[in-house]
Amino acid sequence: AIYHHRAMYMYIAEDDTGKKAKLVDGLKKNEERLQARLDKYRKTLLTPKEKELLAAFDAAWPPYKGVAEQAVKMAGGTSPEQTARALAMAGEQVAPLFQKVDDLLSELVEFNVQLAKQAYDESDVVVADSRTRAWILIALGVLASIAGAFLISRSITRPLGGEPDAVVQAANAIAECDLSRPIAVRPGHTARV
Repeated sequence: AIYHHRAMYMYIAEDDTGKKAKLVDGLKKNEERLQARLDKYRKTLLTPKEKELLAAFDAAWPPYKGVAEQAVKMAGGTSPEQTARALAMAGEQVAPLFQKVDDLLSELVEFNVQLAKQAYDESDVVVADSRTRAWILIALGVLASIAGAFLISRSITRPLGGEPDAVVQAANAIAECDLSRPIAVRPGHTARV
């Protein structure tokens, strides 16, 4: 909107008709870009306040545009009198209407900034919650690994029977060809110590 408004003032102040033609094209292009951006914005998920602000903008834009076009037509010539009348019209009639349009767009931008900050703050909570859950899962994983290791070691040593140290001593004695050392075997077991 500001580019449209600025191009209007540049058109009024310009006395070269060739440059004025380019500025008219600039006015049209600026409005098309504004409308394209607003159309793209309207396709997003809008809150009621955003819809309200867009509706207010839609109501404020045509009066501004109509008076701006009148000022541009008035400045169509190159005489200083036409330029002076067009500048007076721009200052007295166009500027207040533009200010309303600009204020609405500024309010819409500020509201979007607030929404973005709110989303950012909420994402901080989600990240902190996710981090806490991750640490809990890691701790549970470590505990499960320790419990699994204990159960696996028990499943290996239990079939051997007795204490592992007693089995090691007996194995060392056999390795040293000392078959005189007795090996304690549980009653009724011939395959376990």
